[in-house]
Amino acid sequence: ELALGPGELENLEAEHNLLSRAEHHINNASLATELINSDTEKTIIGQLNQVNNLMDQIEDATVENLRELLKDSIIQIEEVSKDLRRYVERYPVNPARLAEIELRLSQIHDIARKHKIQPRDLAALSETLAAQLKALQDNHEDIITLEQELKSLRLQYQESARLLSELRTSKAPELEAKVTKLLHKMGMNNSYLTVSLTPLQDSDFRSMGGEEIEFLVSTNPGQTPLPLNKIASGGELSRISLAIQVVTADTTAVPTLVFDEVDVGIGGGIASIVGSLLRDLSKSAQILCVTHLPQVAAQGEHHFKVSKS
Repeated sequence: ELALGPGELENLEAEHNLLSRAEHHINNASLATELINSDTEKTIIGQLNQVNNLMDQIEDATVENLRELLKDSIIQIEEVSKDLRRYVERYPVNPARLAEIELRLSQIHDIARKHKIQPRDLAALSETLAAQLKALQDNHEDIITLEQELKSLRLQYQESARLLSELRTSKAPELEAKVTKLLHKMGMNNSYLTVSLTPLQDSDFRSMGGEEIEFLVSTNPGQTPLPLNKIASGGELSRISLAIQVVTADTTAVPTLVFDEVDVGIGGGIASIVGSLLRDLSKSAQILCVTHLPQVAAQGEHHFKVSKS
């Protein structure tokens, strides 16, 4: 982790500039000190002292001011020389620290190249990435919470599905018997209905419960019950549907039902029974019925006649 601190890059660069040029700065400061003041007369102080001696020999009040300026200059230059000596003595020379700084700067520049940005932009990038990381960590906590909620809801669903399955299993024989009885009343004497309940996989959750429900019908003696769409004709399918709707009228909320060919292959008293059943069913839903029989049509409240020319 880089962990770049505020202002660290600028401080490192300044310190690196100071340490890396130590020899250059010390040499120049030492040379300047020698030029100002050394044991030879050719130094600046030596030459200024010679000038001062010459001016002392000028007995003229008009140069007194110049003489004072020269003496002040000599004093100031001597102070410069002393300060330069102290600068050389105190200048930080630390190869180990320089190596440490260069390693740190190398790391900073490597990371900057990796992210294709300038080193000075790393601090802003670090803040952005830290914010993104926090958001991801918060999301992880949300995911854990959601997983716990999902587990709880799954258990609730499984319990509700189990209770619904028990209820379906217990009520299926009653539905089969009532529908079969109505089929016999409508002239389908050899027919009977069975309800198939096929359990689903635990992971296959559905809003309607934990099993696949299918109505199977046998219309002939000895025939294995099969799905409605594979065994029943149009008229039989309408009557089977009518029987199911009549039996479940009190527990379903279908607003409109349409019956076509419900009277195919029947007549007389059976047709009257079909019409009566449609009439009873109309108490809980709107019924539209296409019929050719007066016994069925007579049960309707409104009639529309359709004829071919």
